[in-house]
Amino acid sequence: ELKKWILSDIPFTCSVLLFLFWVESDDYKKKYSWLITSAMLVFIVSLRLTGLAIVGGYFLFGIYQALKRTESEYSTILRASLSFILSSTIFILLNQYIFKVDLWNLGDFYINAFDNYRLRISENIGHYYSVTGQLFPFFGLSAFSFWIVPALFGWIIHLFKKPTLAEFIFPVYGLCILLYPYDDGGARFLIPILPFLIYYLGYGISTILNYKNNKFSPVALAIYISLFVAYIPNLTQAIKTQNNIEDGPQKETSVELFNFIKTLQNNSVIVFCRARAMHLYTGYKSVYFNHYESPTDIYEHFKIIDNLIVVEPKNAAGNTIFDAKLSEIILGNKENYEVIWENKNFIIYNQKQESFKTAN
Repeated sequence: ELKKWILSDIPFTCSVLLFLFWVESDDYKKKYSWLITSAMLVFIVSLRLTGLAIVGGYFLFGIYQALKRTESEYSTILRASLSFILSSTIFILLNQYIFKVDLWNLGDFYINAFDNYRLRISENIGHYYSVTGQLFPFFGLSAFSFWIVPALFGWIIHLFKKPTLAEFIFPVYGLCILLYPYDDGGARFLIPILPFLIYYLGYGISTILNYKNNKFSPVALAIYISLFVAYIPNLTQAIKTQNNIEDGPQKETSVELFNFIKTLQNNSVIVFCRARAMHLYTGYKSVYFNHYESPTDIYEHFKIIDNLIVVEPKNAAGNTIFDAKLSEIILGNKENYEVIWENKNFIIYNQKQESFKTAN
């Protein structure tokens, strides 16, 4: 899981922060700075498609600056428009013709996801509130992620007093993950907005306690200290259990699984619910299916793939990587799948491709 974050979410977050620093720099106001801006936006969106929210926030910021600009200031709306057009063009060219990404099917995937899962804003709010509470439990109580409230207050105050690009990106990205119908993202979707929340928390508390003057308040210092002390029990527990191996790719059974996969033919295609993790730890091509597809449709996709290997977790109860649809496919078509390996937690099936050829 940590490797996955390092490969995408953490570089994405660092790129967004770097982009914020760039926009606030003096070089950004130079005439041809939109070229650098475009390149940075292309990189951000290429790291994660949710980077489109960063582009949207930047464009809104350009509109705001255009409405507030002075006569001597270079046209910010023109800069934002040029950056948006150029970055969109480069992104399409890179992914469609160089990296060979099927953008049309990618778009269909997200459209179908929204159509099948609908918008679950209230559920997503509850989900991310719970996840935030687990990340920052107040004296061990995961339900107390109430620090988000002063953080949001800090954002509102900053927006009205001294608006910067961050004040536009923060709500657009937040709205993006609230509308996105994928509540199994865990904490990784929150990584890009955690720096914003932490900053706005401090800004909000300082504003509340120092609304009459700009001097630092002892009360504010006491609150900061209490917030820090609140996480000592969790830090202590983390230190005590740091050598414990949690469920995941480092478990002995998972290591056995990866080692066996590496002995298969190089052209094997692995079906596993954590396809990216499987590819990361084995180097083999890995696939999975869209959750809104029926088992029948999924099975039809499987039938046209040569050297297909299916990895299924054994234990269904409380197992986050167990998929009932995959189990239904295997049980309903036992004659076309043979067990080639198993251990305590996993079982591997080989799809008998010759049976499909005979049927055809």
